[in-house]
Amino acid sequence: MVQFITGSPYFASMMAVVVHFADSTDAPDVAMPRAHACSSELILPTVHRSYRDFRSAMTHAFVFGSQGFGTA
Repeated sequence: MVQFITGSPYFASMMAVVVHFADSTDAPDVAMPRAHACSSELILPTVHRSYRDFRSAMTHAFVFGSQGFGTA
């Protein structure tokens, strides 16, 4: 999770994570969580109808989107 949000496997002691919630008007692919590693921002979707769907999207994002710097 830290690597997904920050682009690094380590969390610096002075680092802050900003969390935003995205609805259907914020992005074309609103079902997937996104992160901006440079600013340590996590954008969470609000369109899931169940926790199971949300957890699945988060798992996919963490597994496939945590491979380094940039927008995951």
